[in-house]
Amino acid sequence: MPVKAERWEHPLEHPPGYSVEIELPLKGGKTSRFTIPIPKKPMLNRQWRRRMLDAARENPERQHALRAMCGAGLPGMLLWFNLFCCTYQVKRVQADGSEKPVGSKDQHQPFITWPVQDVAIAKLYRNITEGRDLAIDKSRDMGATWVILAVFLWFWLFRPGSHFIVMSRAAELVFKKGDPDTLFWKMEYLLERLPTWMRPDGFDKEKQVAELLANPANGSTIVGRSTTAKKGAGSRVLAVMFDEAGLIKELRSLWVGFSASTSCRIVNSTPQGPCFYSDLVLGGGLDLIELSWWDHPIKGRGRRKTTDKHGKTGVTSPFYEAKKAIAKDPREISQELDRDHMGAGQVFFVPTTLAIHAATSVRPAFLTGAIEFSGSGLEDRAIKDRVTRHFEFFDDEQSGPWKLWLDLKRDSSGLWRPPQDRMYVFGSDVALGTSAANSTICVLDADTWEQVGEFASGNVTPEQFSRLMAIAGFWFGGPRGCAFIGWEANGVGNLVTKTLVHRLHYPWVYFRVDDTVRGGNVQGDRYGWNSTTQAKIDLLGEFSGALNRSEFIPRSERLIRECRSYVWMDDGGVGPGQLEVESQMARKTHGDRVIAAAIAKSIAKFSGRCRPPGRVAPVGSPMEMAQRHGKRIA
Repeated sequence: MPVKAERWEHPLEHPPGYSVEIELPLKGGKTSRFTIPIPKKPMLNRQWRRRMLDAARENPERQHALRAMCGAGLPGMLLWFNLFCCTYQVKRVQADGSEKPVGSKDQHQPFITWPVQDVAIAKLYRNITEGRDLAIDKSRDMGATWVILAVFLWFWLFRPGSHFIVMSRAAELVFKKGDPDTLFWKMEYLLERLPTWMRPDGFDKEKQVAELLANPANGSTIVGRSTTAKKGAGSRVLAVMFDEAGLIKELRSLWVGFSASTSCRIVNSTPQGPCFYSDLVLGGGLDLIELSWWDHPIKGRGRRKTTDKHGKTGVTSPFYEAKKAIAKDPREISQELDRDHMGAGQVFFVPTTLAIHAATSVRPAFLTGAIEFSGSGLEDRAIKDRVTRHFEFFDDEQSGPWKLWLDLKRDSSGLWRPPQDRMYVFGSDVALGTSAANSTICVLDADTWEQVGEFASGNVTPEQFSRLMAIAGFWFGGPRGCAFIGWEANGVGNLVTKTLVHRLHYPWVYFRVDDTVRGGNVQGDRYGWNSTTQAKIDLLGEFSGALNRSEFIPRSERLIRECRSYVWMDDGGVGPGQLEVESQMARKTHGDRVIAAAIAKSIAKFSGRCRPPGRVAPVGSPMEMAQRHGKRIA
């Protein structure tokens, strides 16, 4: 028996006596209400359809009445689905959870909506009519595409001047004559099985243009496009649907591009790993329809909750166990059934490790604010002269770019700073400062392997970021008076090298050691970590191992979230799934927390070999004069 429905579950079957309330306008501003029972058992539904169609076949008045009732808003839409629509099936779920192909005679079935589909239809109707974007997150074979196309077709039939766009990743998935996998084949199938008097006056399938359904009676249209077509968003439409959106690499630009053409953008997909579609679904700012296998009337039979050893809850049933038993790859279950956006892709970091750290290591920041120069005069001069008394932390819980996971203590000068008996390591990743991506810093306590600080801001240039990093490095301090800093040196990272090292003379930075030279500390201009495809894989592989062994203790929830988004790219590289379609240059200028944390962990072991150079004395000081004349000062 099915378990009692929980908050996240829908009933598997409709209650006996299910019906819809239809309201039709009458003359004089009055209305007439009808209660229409809808049989949900397949045999009873077929008999009901036959009676209704036979009664209307030669009766224009009944035909007019049925058209009016079917066009009466959401209740009419539900009546139209269950009385007139058909769907095409090639396999059927058995009682034991297995799936069997069906014969040609049984492929054409009445579209009898399930409770969870009724919820989806209602939300689609509201979001289209009210103009709100929508994401559909589904398990495989839940009828989502059929539902969306049928809803569009209902508007096309009953709402004059309704215009829609349906999109898929390839032209052959939009329109290909005779192919049941295409979007237009499904819509033509739905239309062909309507009684002739339900179709628009003047509609002739043979005269329709490919990738266009035009209603000659009321001016409505449905246009098909592939996402790779050069045509962009055009005139205003009521809604646009992106089918299998998780596989559309251009989804981000399309989503933005259609914002001016429609107020209802609909993404529909099974999870395909971290990508822009998963950002839309998991971001929390979008209306969501969830079509899960456990709400399927047969797949969900015997469903029950489960809890694994890490406390993660799930759902199982005989169908689910049967599918797990024959799955060749765990990603198949994550993608096709579990709606697990991270498990569905070729993720880089071990999901269970991240789940454990999220549950046991992550915590809210103790302090949020900014670390800034508080003195008068030139900031660069204060940095060069290491005037730490003017580098201070200021609370700013609303917009502060720094988060700290440590208690501040008074130093020998009475200033509030981190404990000075610890060695701090900064790993940083640099962005352009155009708000498209963050420049980030991860601060590691090299004695405990704990993350104790995090900086993230998309509004600082690389030069500004270098100054902020130098100020923070002196403020964190430690036994050597400053933090050990490393950064990605490629691309905009060169600007950090020029500013931090050559202009500000920050004393303790990571440089690549040449082990072929005696002494091993020859650096030249080899400052920072140099990123190549293989070097990045090695760096992140080392970081993943550190997380697995708890040799890096993450405190930032955002760091864990970004780790979950890392996937193997099609070009053999590794990076956030949502950047897969970006150019190599765009990826290089995308700063993030993961690279910063990985650099911090990796360079910590080199802190002893990258000894700070001798301090450059201020110009005009006794030390500078002595150095200039080659004298020693006692």
